[in-house]
Amino acid sequence: MKLYIWCKTGTAYYENILMVKYRGENTVIQGCFSSSGPAHLHIIKRKMHSQVY
Repeated sequence: MKLYIWCKTGTAYYENILMVKYRGENTVIQGCFSSSGPAHLHIIKRKMHSQVY
């Protein structure tokens, strides 16, 4: 398995990879990142339809 990690120059790399598991739920997590850095992470706890989107 390959894992690519992007970080700012001078930022320390930590080998610990945290994983969060959800049991018994359908969870959608949306987030984004760009060349200017990461954006906010949004957690949607209900069905995604056009009005929610």
